[in-house]
Amino acid sequence: MRWLLALHGDAVVPVTFGDLTAGDVTYGHRFLAPGAIRVTEPAGYAAALEAGQVIVDQNRRAQLLREGIHEAGAGAGGRAVIADKTFAEVVNLVEWPTVGVGTFDEEFLAVPREMLEYAMGGHQRYFAIENAEGGLANRFIVAHNGAPERTEAIVRGHERVIRARLADFLPYFGGQSNVLDIGCGRGEFLDLLREKGIAAKGLDLNPEMVEVSRSRGLDATVGDARSYLSALPDESLGGVIAVQVIEHLEPAYLTEMLGLVFDKMRPGGRLVLETINPACWVAFFESFIRDLTHVKPIHPETLQYLLQASGFSQVEIVYRAPIALEGRLQRVTARPEHFGDTAPDALTELVSSFNSNVDRLNDRMFSYQDFAAIATKP
Repeated sequence: MRWLLALHGDAVVPVTFGDLTAGDVTYGHRFLAPGAIRVTEPAGYAAALEAGQVIVDQNRRAQLLREGIHEAGAGAGGRAVIADKTFAEVVNLVEWPTVGVGTFDEEFLAVPREMLEYAMGGHQRYFAIENAEGGLANRFIVAHNGAPERTEAIVRGHERVIRARLADFLPYFGGQSNVLDIGCGRGEFLDLLREKGIAAKGLDLNPEMVEVSRSRGLDATVGDARSYLSALPDESLGGVIAVQVIEHLEPAYLTEMLGLVFDKMRPGGRLVLETINPACWVAFFESFIRDLTHVKPIHPETLQYLLQASGFSQVEIVYRAPIALEGRLQRVTARPEHFGDTAPDALTELVSSFNSNVDRLNDRMFSYQDFAAIATKP
Protein backbone atom coordinates (compact mmCIF):
# COMPACT_ATOMS: atom_id res chain seq x y z
CA MET A 1 0.00 0.00 0.00
CA ARG A 2 1.47 3.34 -1.06
CA TRP A 3 -1.16 5.93 -0.18
CA LEU A 4 -4.54 6.35 1.50
CA LEU A 5 -7.48 8.48 0.40
CA ALA A 6 -10.35 8.89 2.88
CA LEU A 7 -13.03 11.56 2.64
CA HIS A 8 -16.34 12.28 4.37
CA GLY A 9 -17.98 15.00 2.34
CA ASP A 10 -15.20 17.50 1.68
CA ALA A 11 -13.36 16.65 4.91
CA VAL A 12 -10.36 14.33 5.11
CA VAL A 13 -10.73 11.42 7.52
CA PRO A 14 -7.18 11.08 8.94
CA VAL A 15 -7.12 7.29 9.31
CA THR A 16 -3.73 5.63 9.48
CA PHE A 17 -2.27 2.33 8.41
CA GLY A 18 1.36 1.58 9.25
CA ASP A 19 3.16 4.84 8.58
CA LEU A 20 0.53 6.08 6.11
CA THR A 21 -2.03 8.76 6.97
CA ALA A 22 -5.01 9.34 4.71
CA GLY A 23 -5.29 12.54 2.71
CA ASP A 24 -7.19 13.90 -0.29
CA VAL A 25 -4.64 12.82 -2.90
CA THR A 26 -4.64 9.76 -5.13
CA TYR A 27 -2.86 8.73 -8.35
CA GLY A 28 -3.99 7.76 -11.83
CA HIS A 29 -2.41 5.63 -14.56
CA ARG A 30 1.24 5.15 -13.60
CA PHE A 31 2.50 5.71 -17.17
CA LEU A 32 -0.09 7.95 -18.82
CA ALA A 33 -0.82 10.27 -15.87
CA PRO A 34 1.76 9.69 -13.12
CA GLY A 35 1.12 12.92 -11.19
CA ALA A 36 -0.87 13.35 -7.98
CA ILE A 37 -4.63 13.93 -8.26
CA ARG A 38 -6.52 15.89 -5.59
CA VAL A 39 -10.05 14.68 -4.84
CA THR A 40 -12.27 17.29 -3.21
CA GLU A 41 -15.35 15.16 -2.56
CA PRO A 42 -16.37 11.46 -2.90
CA ALA A 43 -18.80 12.23 -5.73
CA GLY A 44 -15.94 13.51 -7.85
CA TYR A 45 -13.67 10.50 -7.28
CA ALA A 46 -14.50 8.58 -10.47
CA ALA A 47 -14.26 11.70 -12.68
CA ALA A 48 -10.94 12.68 -11.10
CA LEU A 49 -9.47 9.23 -11.76
CA GLU A 50 -10.80 9.20 -15.31
CA ALA A 51 -8.99 12.49 -15.89
CA GLY A 52 -5.94 10.53 -14.75
CA GLN A 53 -6.75 7.85 -17.33
CA VAL A 54 -8.08 5.25 -14.91
CA ILE A 55 -11.69 4.16 -15.38
CA VAL A 56 -12.89 3.13 -11.93
CA ASP A 57 -16.37 1.88 -12.81
CA GLN A 58 -16.05 -1.73 -14.01
CA ASN A 59 -19.28 -1.59 -16.02
CA ARG A 60 -18.15 1.53 -17.87
CA ARG A 61 -14.72 -0.02 -18.46
CA ALA A 62 -16.41 -3.14 -19.84
CA GLN A 63 -18.66 -1.06 -22.11
CA LEU A 64 -15.72 0.89 -23.55
CA LEU A 65 -13.68 -2.27 -24.01
CA ARG A 66 -16.52 -4.11 -25.75
CA GLU A 67 -17.15 -1.16 -28.05
CA GLY A 68 -13.46 -0.94 -28.87
CA ILE A 69 -13.22 -4.65 -29.65
CA HIS A 70 -16.26 -4.55 -31.93
CA GLU A 71 -14.95 -1.45 -33.73
CA ALA A 72 -11.57 -3.11 -34.19
CA GLY A 73 -13.19 -6.24 -35.62
CA ALA A 74 -15.30 -4.21 -38.05
CA GLY A 75 -12.27 -2.13 -39.01
CA ALA A 76 -10.43 -5.34 -39.86
CA GLY A 77 -13.26 -6.30 -42.22
CA GLY A 78 -14.85 -8.90 -39.98
CA ARG A 79 -16.61 -9.49 -36.68
CA ALA A 80 -14.97 -9.78 -33.28
CA VAL A 81 -15.52 -13.03 -31.38
CA ILE A 82 -15.75 -12.13 -27.69
CA ALA A 83 -15.38 -15.10 -25.34
CA ASP A 84 -17.02 -14.30 -22.00
CA LYS A 85 -14.22 -15.74 -19.86
CA THR A 86 -11.46 -13.92 -21.73
CA PHE A 87 -13.44 -10.68 -21.70
CA ALA A 88 -14.01 -10.87 -17.93
CA GLU A 89 -10.28 -11.35 -17.35
CA VAL A 90 -9.25 -8.50 -19.65
CA VAL A 91 -11.75 -6.06 -18.11
CA ASN A 92 -10.00 -6.53 -14.78
CA LEU A 93 -6.48 -6.28 -16.21
CA VAL A 94 -6.76 -2.88 -17.88
CA GLU A 95 -7.44 0.54 -16.36
CA TRP A 96 -7.57 2.46 -19.64
CA PRO A 97 -8.60 -0.05 -22.32
CA THR A 98 -6.95 0.40 -25.71
CA VAL A 99 -7.22 -2.14 -28.53
CA GLY A 100 -5.20 -3.03 -31.59
CA VAL A 101 -5.39 -5.57 -34.40
CA GLY A 102 -2.60 -8.02 -35.18
CA THR A 103 -2.12 -10.70 -37.81
CA PHE A 104 -0.68 -14.19 -37.97
CA ASP A 105 0.37 -16.31 -40.95
CA GLU A 106 -2.57 -17.54 -43.04
CA GLU A 107 -1.11 -21.05 -42.97
CA PHE A 108 -2.17 -21.34 -39.33
CA LEU A 109 -5.82 -21.10 -40.36
CA ALA A 110 -5.40 -24.78 -41.11
CA VAL A 111 -5.35 -25.35 -37.36
CA PRO A 112 -8.77 -26.48 -36.04
CA ARG A 113 -10.74 -23.43 -34.97
CA GLU A 114 -11.06 -24.67 -31.39
CA MET A 115 -7.29 -24.90 -31.03
CA LEU A 116 -6.70 -21.43 -32.48
CA GLU A 117 -9.32 -19.85 -30.22
CA TYR A 118 -7.90 -21.73 -27.22
CA ALA A 119 -4.37 -20.54 -28.02
CA MET A 120 -5.49 -16.93 -28.59
CA GLY A 121 -8.04 -16.58 -25.81
CA GLY A 122 -7.02 -19.06 -23.13
CA HIS A 123 -3.28 -18.49 -23.37
CA GLN A 124 -2.81 -14.95 -24.65
CA ARG A 125 -6.16 -13.23 -23.91
CA TYR A 126 -6.66 -12.21 -27.53
CA PHE A 127 -10.00 -11.99 -29.31
CA ALA A 128 -10.48 -13.78 -32.62
CA ILE A 129 -11.99 -12.18 -35.72
CA GLU A 130 -14.47 -13.91 -38.03
CA ASN A 131 -14.59 -13.19 -41.75
CA ALA A 132 -17.77 -12.60 -43.75
CA GLU A 133 -18.22 -16.35 -44.30
CA GLY A 134 -18.15 -17.09 -40.56
CA GLY A 135 -14.67 -18.64 -40.56
CA LEU A 136 -11.72 -17.29 -38.62
CA ALA A 137 -9.62 -14.56 -40.21
CA ASN A 138 -5.85 -14.53 -39.75
CA ARG A 139 -6.18 -11.52 -37.48
CA PHE A 140 -6.72 -11.02 -33.76
CA ILE A 141 -7.58 -8.22 -31.36
CA VAL A 142 -5.40 -7.43 -28.36
CA ALA A 143 -6.42 -5.09 -25.53
CA HIS A 144 -3.71 -3.34 -23.56
CA ASN A 145 -3.41 -0.85 -20.74
CA GLY A 146 -1.38 1.78 -22.54
CA ALA A 147 -1.25 4.78 -24.79
CA PRO A 148 -2.88 4.48 -28.23
CA GLU A 149 0.34 5.65 -29.88
CA ARG A 150 2.11 2.55 -28.51
CA THR A 151 -0.46 0.14 -29.97
CA GLU A 152 1.52 -0.65 -33.12
CA ALA A 153 4.63 -1.70 -31.19
CA ILE A 154 2.56 -3.75 -28.74
CA VAL A 155 0.73 -5.56 -31.55
CA ARG A 156 4.02 -6.49 -33.24
CA GLY A 157 5.13 -8.15 -30.03
CA HIS A 158 1.92 -10.16 -29.76
CA GLU A 159 2.21 -11.33 -33.38
CA ARG A 160 5.56 -12.91 -32.56
CA VAL A 161 4.00 -14.75 -29.61
CA ILE A 162 1.30 -16.36 -31.80
CA ARG A 163 3.85 -17.63 -34.31
CA ALA A 164 6.15 -19.00 -31.61
CA ARG A 165 3.40 -20.92 -29.82
CA LEU A 166 2.33 -22.74 -32.96
CA ALA A 167 5.86 -23.53 -34.16
CA ASP A 168 7.82 -24.44 -31.04
CA PHE A 169 7.57 -28.21 -31.56
CA LEU A 170 9.49 -28.04 -34.85
CA PRO A 171 13.02 -28.37 -33.38
CA TYR A 172 12.24 -31.84 -32.03
CA PHE A 173 11.94 -33.16 -35.58
CA GLY A 174 14.96 -31.50 -37.17
CA GLY A 175 16.88 -33.88 -39.42
CA GLN A 176 14.10 -36.48 -39.38
CA SER A 177 11.90 -37.80 -42.19
CA ASN A 178 8.61 -39.65 -42.39
CA VAL A 179 7.07 -37.92 -39.38
CA LEU A 180 3.51 -38.94 -38.49
CA ASP A 181 1.06 -36.34 -37.13
CA ILE A 182 -1.73 -38.16 -35.28
CA GLY A 183 -4.83 -36.01 -35.12
CA CYS A 184 -3.50 -33.69 -37.81
CA GLY A 185 -6.72 -31.69 -38.20
CA ARG A 186 -6.45 -29.35 -41.17
CA GLY A 187 -2.71 -29.88 -41.42
CA GLU A 188 -1.38 -27.10 -39.22
CA PHE A 189 1.77 -28.91 -38.11
CA LEU A 190 2.20 -30.71 -41.42
CA ASP A 191 2.46 -27.32 -43.10
CA LEU A 192 5.16 -26.20 -40.67
CA LEU A 193 7.11 -29.41 -41.28
CA ARG A 194 6.83 -28.93 -45.03
CA GLU A 195 8.16 -25.40 -44.63
CA LYS A 196 11.25 -26.86 -42.97
CA GLY A 197 11.69 -29.55 -45.61
CA ILE A 198 10.66 -32.40 -43.29
CA ALA A 199 8.63 -35.16 -44.99
CA ALA A 200 5.49 -35.96 -43.00
CA LYS A 201 2.07 -37.58 -43.17
CA GLY A 202 -1.09 -36.71 -41.27
CA LEU A 203 -3.73 -39.00 -39.78
CA ASP A 204 -7.17 -37.95 -38.58
CA LEU A 205 -10.56 -39.55 -37.94
CA ASN A 206 -12.39 -36.58 -39.45
CA PRO A 207 -12.69 -36.90 -43.27
CA GLU A 208 -13.46 -33.19 -43.69
CA MET A 209 -10.27 -32.21 -41.85
CA VAL A 210 -8.24 -34.59 -43.99
CA GLU A 211 -9.79 -33.20 -47.18
CA VAL A 212 -8.74 -29.69 -46.18
CA SER A 213 -5.18 -30.91 -45.65
CA ARG A 214 -5.14 -32.63 -49.02
CA SER A 215 -6.53 -29.55 -50.77
CA ARG A 216 -3.45 -27.69 -49.55
CA GLY A 217 -1.12 -30.28 -51.01
CA LEU A 218 -0.44 -32.06 -47.73
CA ASP A 219 -0.17 -35.82 -47.32
CA ALA A 220 -3.02 -36.90 -45.02
CA THR A 221 -5.28 -39.89 -44.65
CA VAL A 222 -8.39 -40.89 -42.72
CA GLY A 223 -7.90 -43.53 -40.05
CA ASP A 224 -7.32 -44.33 -36.40
CA ALA A 225 -3.85 -44.47 -34.90
CA ARG A 226 -3.86 -48.09 -33.75
CA SER A 227 -4.91 -49.55 -37.10
CA TYR A 228 -2.64 -47.30 -39.10
CA LEU A 229 0.43 -47.98 -36.96
CA SER A 230 -0.19 -51.72 -36.96
CA ALA A 231 0.09 -51.79 -40.75
CA LEU A 232 3.43 -49.95 -40.91
CA PRO A 233 6.81 -51.73 -41.16
CA ASP A 234 8.88 -51.67 -37.99
CA GLU A 235 11.34 -48.77 -37.62
CA SER A 236 9.82 -46.89 -40.54
CA LEU A 237 8.95 -43.60 -38.79
CA GLY A 238 11.35 -40.80 -37.96
CA GLY A 239 9.00 -39.14 -35.49
CA VAL A 240 5.43 -38.95 -34.20
CA ILE A 241 3.44 -36.02 -32.78
CA ALA A 242 -0.04 -35.89 -31.25
CA VAL A 243 -1.20 -32.50 -29.95
CA GLN A 244 -4.27 -32.45 -27.67
CA VAL A 245 -5.17 -36.01 -28.67
CA ILE A 246 -4.35 -38.48 -25.92
CA GLU A 247 -6.89 -37.07 -23.46
CA HIS A 248 -9.54 -38.38 -25.89
CA LEU A 249 -8.28 -41.98 -25.67
CA GLU A 250 -9.18 -44.85 -23.37
CA PRO A 251 -6.20 -45.94 -21.20
CA ALA A 252 -5.94 -49.38 -22.85
CA TYR A 253 -5.95 -47.81 -26.34
CA LEU A 254 -3.29 -45.27 -25.31
CA THR A 255 -1.04 -47.97 -23.85
CA GLU A 256 -1.29 -50.06 -27.01
CA MET A 257 -0.67 -47.04 -29.21
CA LEU A 258 2.52 -46.14 -27.32
CA GLY A 259 3.84 -49.65 -27.79
CA LEU A 260 3.11 -49.51 -31.51
CA VAL A 261 4.80 -46.12 -31.87
CA PHE A 262 7.92 -47.52 -30.20
CA ASP A 263 8.01 -50.49 -32.58
CA LYS A 264 7.44 -48.40 -35.71
CA MET A 265 9.91 -45.63 -34.87
CA ARG A 266 13.55 -45.67 -35.88
CA PRO A 267 16.23 -45.39 -33.15
CA GLY A 268 16.74 -41.74 -32.31
CA GLY A 269 13.21 -40.82 -33.39
CA ARG A 270 11.13 -38.46 -31.26
CA LEU A 271 7.59 -38.83 -29.96
CA VAL A 272 5.88 -35.61 -28.83
CA LEU A 273 2.58 -35.78 -26.92
CA GLU A 274 0.93 -32.57 -25.74
CA THR A 275 -2.13 -32.61 -23.49
CA ILE A 276 -3.95 -30.64 -20.81
CA ASN A 277 -2.14 -30.61 -17.48
CA PRO A 278 -4.57 -31.98 -14.86
CA ALA A 279 -2.04 -31.26 -12.12
CA CYS A 280 -3.01 -27.61 -12.66
CA TRP A 281 -6.46 -27.32 -11.11
CA VAL A 282 -7.43 -24.34 -13.27
CA ALA A 283 -6.63 -26.32 -16.43
CA PHE A 284 -8.55 -29.35 -15.17
CA PHE A 285 -11.70 -27.52 -14.07
CA GLU A 286 -11.79 -24.84 -16.78
CA SER A 287 -10.54 -26.84 -19.78
CA PHE A 288 -10.62 -30.59 -19.31
CA ILE A 289 -14.06 -31.17 -17.85
CA ARG A 290 -15.73 -28.66 -20.19
CA ASP A 291 -15.09 -30.88 -23.22
CA LEU A 292 -17.39 -33.92 -23.25
CA THR A 293 -15.12 -35.68 -25.74
CA HIS A 294 -12.33 -35.87 -23.17
CA VAL A 295 -12.05 -39.39 -21.75
CA LYS A 296 -9.28 -39.46 -19.19
CA PRO A 297 -6.94 -36.83 -17.73
CA ILE A 298 -3.31 -37.92 -17.79
CA HIS A 299 -0.93 -36.74 -15.08
CA PRO A 300 2.57 -35.82 -16.33
CA GLU A 301 4.21 -38.47 -14.15
CA THR A 302 1.73 -41.11 -15.34
CA LEU A 303 2.47 -40.36 -18.98
CA GLN A 304 6.19 -40.39 -18.28
CA TYR A 305 5.86 -43.83 -16.68
CA LEU A 306 3.79 -45.19 -19.59
CA LEU A 307 6.37 -44.01 -22.09
CA GLN A 308 9.25 -45.54 -20.14
CA ALA A 309 7.32 -48.79 -19.77
CA SER A 310 6.84 -48.80 -23.56
CA GLY A 311 10.61 -48.75 -24.05
CA PHE A 312 11.47 -45.06 -24.37
CA SER A 313 14.55 -44.48 -22.23
CA GLN A 314 14.65 -40.68 -22.50
CA VAL A 315 11.43 -38.92 -21.51
CA GLU A 316 11.35 -35.16 -20.93
CA ILE A 317 8.32 -33.33 -19.55
CA VAL A 318 7.99 -29.76 -20.82
CA TYR A 319 5.39 -27.56 -19.14
CA ARG A 320 3.60 -25.03 -21.33
CA ALA A 321 1.14 -22.12 -21.14
CA PRO A 322 1.88 -20.81 -17.62
CA ILE A 323 -0.84 -18.98 -15.75
CA ALA A 324 0.01 -15.26 -15.85
CA LEU A 325 1.50 -13.86 -12.64
CA GLU A 326 -1.48 -11.55 -12.14
CA GLY A 327 -3.72 -14.61 -12.21
CA ARG A 328 -1.86 -16.33 -9.37
CA LEU A 329 -2.24 -15.92 -5.62
CA GLN A 330 -0.02 -13.16 -4.28
CA ARG A 331 2.56 -13.37 -1.50
CA VAL A 332 2.75 -10.76 1.28
CA THR A 333 5.72 -8.89 2.76
CA ALA A 334 6.22 -7.63 6.29
CA ARG A 335 7.61 -4.21 5.42
CA PRO A 336 10.23 -2.75 7.79
CA GLU A 337 8.68 0.72 7.44
CA HIS A 338 5.55 -0.63 9.14
CA PHE A 339 7.22 -2.44 12.02
CA GLY A 340 10.63 -0.85 12.46
CA ASP A 341 13.90 -2.47 11.52
CA THR A 342 12.78 -5.89 12.69
CA ALA A 343 9.30 -7.31 12.46
CA PRO A 344 8.03 -9.19 15.53
CA ASP A 345 8.95 -12.86 15.50
CA ALA A 346 5.29 -13.89 15.60
CA LEU A 347 4.51 -11.75 12.56
CA THR A 348 7.54 -13.01 10.66
CA GLU A 349 6.45 -16.58 11.35
CA LEU A 350 2.89 -15.82 10.25
CA VAL A 351 4.03 -14.18 6.98
CA SER A 352 6.40 -17.06 6.27
CA SER A 353 3.65 -19.62 6.87
CA PHE A 354 1.16 -17.64 4.75
CA ASN A 355 3.61 -17.33 1.84
CA SER A 356 4.50 -21.01 2.05
CA ASN A 357 0.83 -21.91 1.71
CA VAL A 358 0.43 -19.42 -1.17
CA ASP A 359 3.32 -21.12 -3.00
CA ARG A 360 1.84 -24.56 -2.43
CA LEU A 361 -1.56 -23.49 -3.73
CA ASN A 362 -0.01 -21.77 -6.76
CA ASP A 363 1.92 -24.95 -7.59
CA ARG A 364 -1.30 -26.94 -7.60
CA MET A 365 -3.91 -24.50 -8.83
CA PHE A 366 -2.19 -21.89 -11.00
CA SER A 367 0.83 -23.51 -12.61
CA TYR A 368 0.97 -24.63 -16.29
CA GLN A 369 -2.16 -25.32 -18.32
CA ASP A 370 -0.55 -27.82 -20.73
CA PHE A 371 2.44 -30.11 -20.81
CA ALA A 372 4.26 -32.05 -23.48
CA ALA A 373 6.09 -35.33 -23.09
CA ILE A 374 9.05 -35.66 -25.45
CA ALA A 375 10.32 -39.25 -25.69
CA THR A 376 13.31 -40.52 -27.65
CA LYS A 377 13.70 -44.10 -28.83
CA PRO A 378 17.12 -45.46 -27.87
